[in-house]
Amino acid sequence: MRFLCDLMVQKLGRILILCGFDTQIIKTNTEIKKLIEIAKLENRILITRNTKIEKFDFKNYILLKEQNPYNQFKYIIEKLKIKLNKENFFTRCSLCNERLIEIDKNLILDKILPLTIKNTEKFYICPICNKIYWKESHFDLFVNKIKNFFGYL
Repeated sequence: MRFLCDLMVQKLGRILILCGFDTQIIKTNTEIKKLIEIAKLENRILITRNTKIEKFDFKNYILLKEQNPYNQFKYIIEKLKIKLNKENFFTRCSLCNERLIEIDKNLILDKILPLTIKNTEKFYICPICNKIYWKESHFDLFVNKIKNFFGYL
């Protein structure tokens, strides 16, 4: 499942990426017609709060009324009957949405704090922007937040 989030729901887009969903976030004010073109071209579900979408002959969208990104996320998960799997969490770059790849920590010793290197075994890197990730306390906090929000995971 692939998503396209407009400017109004970019925080939701980040949550979707952190949960492992292929999600493009448009961070500029873009006309709804252009968003529809992108969604069609890339076979994505357009997520927006812009009610103008209802005027177009386009069905592959979700119109949100809720403003809270976690409530928006819950609505989408329930509407699309998606089963969340924490194994998919933190598998995409939060900046560019690319799939992360595991990297030998010896190759990044100069880029990470010594304490992090010492306490962490697995590191991941984005092959596009080279941002480095690891699953430690921030991962656990996110998983717990999602678990508490849904009551399961």
